[in-house]
Amino acid sequence: MTQFVSRWCWRKDLAAYRGLPERERAAFLVFLEWMENHRLRLKLKAGRESAKVFWT
Repeated sequence: MTQFVSRWCWRKDLAAYRGLPERERAAFLVFLEWMENHRLRLKLKAGRESAKVFWT
């Protein structure tokens, strides 16, 4: 059975969020893409558990 792994569009969320200056938004984008690519490489579902794996 093949597990479907989705890719969330962080760029859309960050573009819509107005609580960050542009410089901080760019830093968050780099971090979120790094974490998302790690999750996809390991074929993990999006969520808290994949974030824990990323930090370890």
